[in-house]
Amino acid sequence: MAYKWSVGQGEQGDIVYSSDLDQDTKIDFEEDIIKLVANGTEYVTVSTGSINVNLAGTVGVDQYIYHNGDENTLINFADDKIILKAGGKAMITMEEKASSPHEVTINDGGNNIDFVVKGNGSNAGNPAFKVDASNNRVGINGVGSPSVELDVNGDVNFDGAAVFNESSADKDFRVESNHHAHMFYIDGGNNRIGIGTNSPQGIIHIVDPFDAISGFEKDAVIIVKSKKETGIKLISDSANTNTDAGEANNPFIDFYQDGQSDASGRGQRNASIAMEGNAGTTFTGSLANAFFMDCHVPNSPHSSRPLQIASDSINGGHTARITLEGTNGYVGIHTSTPSTEMEVIGTTKSDFFATDVTTQDLGSGTSSTLSTDSGIVLLDAGSINGADIGGGMEAHILSFPTPSISGQKLTIIAKNADTNSTMVLPSGLISGSFTQLHDASGISVLSFVWVTESGHAAWYQV
Repeated sequence: MAYKWSVGQGEQGDIVYSSDLDQDTKIDFEEDIIKLVANGTEYVTVSTGSINVNLAGTVGVDQYIYHNGDENTLINFADDKIILKAGGKAMITMEEKASSPHEVTINDGGNNIDFVVKGNGSNAGNPAFKVDASNNRVGINGVGSPSVELDVNGDVNFDGAAVFNESSADKDFRVESNHHAHMFYIDGGNNRIGIGTNSPQGIIHIVDPFDAISGFEKDAVIIVKSKKETGIKLISDSANTNTDAGEANNPFIDFYQDGQSDASGRGQRNASIAMEGNAGTTFTGSLANAFFMDCHVPNSPHSSRPLQIASDSINGGHTARITLEGTNGYVGIHTSTPSTEMEVIGTTKSDFFATDVTTQDLGSGTSSTLSTDSGIVLLDAGSINGADIGGGMEAHILSFPTPSISGQKLTIIAKNADTNSTMVLPSGLISGSFTQLHDASGISVLSFVWVTESGHAAWYQV
């Protein structure tokens, strides 16, 4: 097809392709508008100040698509890469690498360009996601000015592994609750965990989170629950490598009260349950590797620290069964105020009863004083002498001591039933009738009991 043009002004209607039977492929001239039409579809429309292109196929460019009048706002097509720039800054870069993974980069030029994703304003509002380029921080769920590297206003759900402080730096980890800034705290520099405290004194240190809120203090309780067994294991010297230091490292549980502090080691403890190391280390008479309970404040020795074992019973109620009192270390069974080394309130039963027997040499004099170091005293009286008491008889005066405990029993025995033919006559606070030791009379054993009753105290022969 060909057209013949003339020089000069002329008027012409639409230009139609003459061989097109439908007459719908043409150049359409309208008032201030020119349209290119093919098969009835307007593909290009030129009007004053604008060109509209309607494409249903492919457009190819060598490299750039520019914004007219703004040459540094463009789309740059490179080999396997598209760069979207605004004002000369690479906002978005999409690149297919030589091998996966491929990349979509925001702010490829490293400029101070924030990346913002908006939602519909629900939850905590917009932005839904923001990267603060000037501070290298990320805010999520309405956090437009993140205060830390990742600032999330809302819940976080990890359905997988999470690692904190992978580089093993001196970084702390903190979880804040509704009432406490350090509900859970990991001290990265000292490898310690605090609950309710940011200065843990041990591997795990728990403080009531309400301690600092007067009137709201709570009990600090650890609960271990299971449908099967529960327990606590204390394992010390796990490698058994303390042979050079003896048995210095052993398991223990310490107890504190009334403001006593644990910040300076174990010196302020009030009591402990532990295992001993070397014999005699923790207290006098301790056995090597023994398990023990100890009421003792190391920084305040020789103080009253009683120990009791209590139980409940149908007939006896809930009461102390065994008491170690704190003044003399006396032991009471069914009494909390023992007055002797061992005091039992109630009946005792045993298959066999034995007591220590001590021996006392009465010497060769005419009198002596009895020692009651035991309940049975064997008297060496083979060399004694006596004073004349008339009737051709001599008596060796044996003075009895005055005990402090009512009910104390005493048995004296003439060793080898020998009194050197002299009577051994008890003397002192002795009430009622009594006999004397005398080998010639065949009396070699006497027993007495000390009784204190209604202001009267005396020995009675039994």
